[in-house]
This record gives sequence, structure tokens and C-alpha cells, in this order.
Amino acid sequence: MAERDEDSGARPAGPVHRGGRRHLAAAHQGRAPHGGQLRPRPAGPRRRRDPSPVPCRDAQLHALLPRGVHPPGRHAGAAEGARARSGLRRARPARGRRRGAASLALGHLGNWDLAGAYGSRYLAGVLTVAERLKPDELFDEFVRFRSSLGINVLALGSGDVLGALVRGAKEGSRLIPLLSDRDLTSTGIEVDLAGHRARVAAGPALLGLEAGVPVHAVSIIYERLRGDRRRAARTPWGIVITFHPPLPVPDAGLPRDERARLLTQSWVDQLARTIVEHTHDWHMLQRVFADDLGPARQNAARRARETG
Repeated sequence: MAERDEDSGARPAGPVHRGGRRHLAAAHQGRAPHGGQLRPRPAGPRRRRDPSPVPCRDAQLHALLPRGVHPPGRHAGAAEGARARSGLRRARPARGRRRGAASLALGHLGNWDLAGAYGSRYLAGVLTVAERLKPDELFDEFVRFRSSLGINVLALGSGDVLGALVRGAKEGSRLIPLLSDRDLTSTGIEVDLAGHRARVAAGPALLGLEAGVPVHAVSIIYERLRGDRRRAARTPWGIVITFHPPLPVPDAGLPRDERARLLTQSWVDQLARTIVEHTHDWHMLQRVFADDLGPARQNAARRARETG
């Protein structure tokens, strides 16, 4: 595993796939290579790595999709390995010698469980939030497994989750990574994600504002291990964690909702660059972009904006 800091940059520009999505869904419905069920019209194919302004062709999408499907199959195995043996190379901690907490905005990039295991071992305690799964026994096992990696999990929808995160942040040195590139509540924030309107979670921004802690975007991608590194890790795959610079805090004189929106757009811009360059590492098989949401979700989002 490698860890790095990265300077901030401008919002990415690049091609957007606007055609061939129905062919993609039709060709790849059914069982995925990792044993899961592919959902039709995944979010990922809207973006791909290509510096030219030419829209993606169907053939390019068919070549790209398997690369995006295989990584989730590595995800569980790599995290299981992290529990049994660390398999992690030491890197200079970005926050290991600092006091305080940080709100980390993550996307469904790379292997976030392995990143959490690394963070809890080398950087600081890890506290996060997860969607409650059904049945309850499955979610309980999910929580136990993450706990074995040093990750404390709060269930989304169980009481005042934001309040619990704020209290955790104020307790001291702690990393609070939140998977936020998908809005699970219909009360998220609408942003520009690589040229498309999308709804993402407000959690990282709200936590930063309420707890007074810095907000960082964190991107995670896979890397192929070779030679001594592969033998030491006992796995062919590692991950690279990039801690982007802390985001500037919006003017305190602005309304709270506007401050949260500005913070959120800032971390989305930083993660979007990674999504554009490493689309195959973005494991987003649900609908994220506003144009892809069904009428019920769109109506719920509109009501949330009107009453918010």
C-alpha cells in the first residue's frame, strides 16, 4: 500500500458517454464475474479515461466494463487478508503525528475496507457510517467484520448519526471516512460530478462544519504489486490512498446550506479527477446521476429541496 498527498486542481474536463447505455445493460445483465448481480445502467460508464472530446463507443465500454467488475471480487478477499495479516507497507502518516480529527469524503473507489484497516493501524481510530442491511444478522456480521479491522461503524438511520459523528470527532485523534458519492436519503446535495448533475451525501461537509474539523477528499485506487512487494504482501493487488489537501472553509457569513454545498462541490471536484482517470476502480453500480433517477427519487429530492 502506498499513501500520498496531492495538490488541489481544477475541475476535470473530458468526454461524456451519452449513447449505447441500453446496449451495455442488455449485454451485461445476469451474473457478474465476481458472483454478484450486475444492475442495469450502472453509473460508471458515463465517465471513462480518454483525453479526447470524442464520446465513448460501445466497444470501448464493453472493454472497460470487465475491469470495473473484477475489482469488487478482489475487495472482500483483500479485506479478509487485512484482518488475518496486515500486508500493509508502512508509509509516513499524513495525520499520524497530529492531534484532532478529520472528516474524509470517500467515493466507492478501490478497497475502502483495506484503507480503513490501514488507517486504524497507522494513522488514528476510524469511525464511519454504513447503510443498514437486511436481514439484521447480515448487518451484524458486517459490523463485526469491520470492527475486527479496527473500524467502528454506525448504522445509517439509527438515531442522530450526525450528532454521534460530531461527538466522535471532538473526542480527539480520529479519522471519519464517509462513503458519500451516492445519496441514500434523498436529502443530499446536488452537485456537478464530471459534467453531470448528481446527488451526493452531505455528511462530510456537515461534519466538518458542525465539529469544526478539516474536510479532505480521499481517493483510493488499485495497483498491481510485483517482486518483493507482492511477496511481502502475499497478494497481487495493493491500493494507493491519496489524501487531498484540506478544503477551504466557506465564509462563515454564508447560510449553513450554502456553506455545505460549497464544501461538497469542492470534494466532489477532487474525487471526480480520480473517477475520470480510473473509472474501472469506481465501483458504483447504482444510479447516481440525476438524469438516471426514477420519478419517485426525483420527486423526493425536489420535495426535500423545497422543505429544506
